[in-house]
Amino acid sequence: MTTAASAAVTFLTTDVIVHRRQAEASLRP
Repeated sequence: MTTAASAAVTFLTTDVIVHRRQAEASLRP
């Protein structure tokens, strides 16, 4: 993997985790 590809994968994975946490937080009172 190139550095750019690795960074892209890391960014996308982090983005998915953040959105998932935000969705879970919005469901909780």
